[in-house]
Amino acid sequence: MTIKWCGAQFNRLFTGGCDAVIHAYDVVNLKEVGVKDGYNPLKKDKIGHTKPILDLLPIPGQQILASAGLDA
Repeated sequence: MTIKWCGAQFNRLFTGGCDAVIHAYDVVNLKEVGVKDGYNPLKKDKIGHTKPILDLLPIPGQQILASAGLDA
């Protein structure tokens, strides 16, 4: 399981783990908020994980959260 605090950029706490889902939490209101499914406009299919998520990395200067999982 991984936990990442994304302060000024997202103002969210993100977690990922064995359920293969990225969970986002609003730290101001202390509640879970939705994360939209990944989408590739060229292939018209969803992008996501099917196996546990091992790490999350916010990309500085952009509102992108990269993830790595056991599903490669």
